[in-house]
Amino acid sequence: MSDRDLFALFYFTKGEPLGRLEDLVRRAGVTGARTRSWGTGVVQGAWGGLSCESHLLQLSCTTVLVVNFREDDFHAMREGAGELIYDDGAIDLAHSFRDSCLALQPLAAFISTYPFPMDFEVAEKQEAIVVNRDVAALVEERFNLFYLSPDQLAELQSRERLAARDMLPAGSGLLLFGDSGPDRW
Repeated sequence: MSDRDLFALFYFTKGEPLGRLEDLVRRAGVTGARTRSWGTGVVQGAWGGLSCESHLLQLSCTTVLVVNFREDDFHAMREGAGELIYDDGAIDLAHSFRDSCLALQPLAAFISTYPFPMDFEVAEKQEAIVVNRDVAALVEERFNLFYLSPDQLAELQSRERLAARDMLPAGSGLLLFGDSGPDRW
C-alpha cells in the first residue's frame, strides 16, 4: 500500500500451523482475497469495510499476520463519529477485528490507527510483551483497539485501567479501545 497505512497485527506462536496466507486471511474475514500478481506473499481484499493488503512477518518467537489499510479510508469511514460507540462509522471495522480474533485465536492482536512508517518495527517492539504474556503492559500501551482473550482478561489484576475506555464484548473476551467517545480510536 503506501507509507500512510494503518494496520492490525495478529500474533501467533512461531511454528504454529497457520496454513496458506490466502486461507488464513479468509479465516480472518478478508473478502475477495486474491494474491497480488506482481508480488509474492501479499494478499489483497477487503476487511471491515476497507480495502486491505495482508502479509506475514516472521519474528524471532512469533509469526504475525499483518492487515494493512489506508489511513485516508479509515478517517473517511469515521467522519462524523458520535459519542456513542455504535454511532462510530468504523464500528464495522471493530466488529471485523473481533470476528477475526475469535476465529484465529491469536496470542495477542491490536489495531494501530497511527501511521507508523513500518509495521515490522511496531510488531517487533511488542513481541517480547506478547511472548511474556504481560497483559498489564499490553493494556497500558493503549492500542487503538486491543483484543483481550478470555485468558488475558482473567490474568488482568486490576480492571480500573479499563474504566475510562470504550469496550465491546468479544465472546468471553473483550475489545478495548484506546480511549472513549469520539476519541476512542
